[in-house]
Amino acid sequence: YLPAGQWFEPTSGTLHKGGAPVLVEASLDQLPLFYRAGSVVPTREVQQYIDQSPLRTLELTAVPGSDGSYRMTTDDGLTRDGAQQHSLFTLRGDRLKIELPRAGGASSIQRLKVRVAGLAEGAEVAFNGQKARVKDGWVIFTADSGVLSW
Repeated sequence: YLPAGQWFEPTSGTLHKGGAPVLVEASLDQLPLFYRAGSVVPTREVQQYIDQSPLRTLELTAVPGSDGSYRMTTDDGLTRDGAQQHSLFTLRGDRLKIELPRAGGASSIQRLKVRVAGLAEGAEVAFNGQKARVKDGWVIFTADSGVLSW
C-alpha cells in the first residue's frame, strides 16, 4: 500500500498512483523503493569505502507532481570538523533549481546526471542554455548552479 499521491519506483522507472495497494517484483537483493512526488534524491556511484573516490558525478532524481526541496551537506569525508559545503535542490512545477557550492570551495563535482520521473526517452531538457535529450532515463550536464526545465 502506498499513501495518496504519486510515487516513483527508481529501479523500474515506473510511476505509481498512491492510495491503493501496489504489487511490485523484488528480488532478494533488491529492496522495493519509492520516492514521493516532490522528492529530489541525490545519489552517487557505488563505493566500497568512504574515500574510495571523490564525488565527480552527482546523480539527482526529481519526482514532479508536487513542490519540494532538499539541502545536501558534504564534507571531506575524513575528519569530524572539516569544512562543509551545502547544495540546495528546489523542485517547482516543471523546473528544478540547482544551487551548488560557489567556486573557490573544495567541491569535486564535475557532472550532473539528472533523472526526472515520467520523462520519456528522447524528451528535451534544458539547463543554463544547454539542451540535452533523455537517454536511458538520464540527462547529463557540466556541474553548475542553474535551473533545469523540461
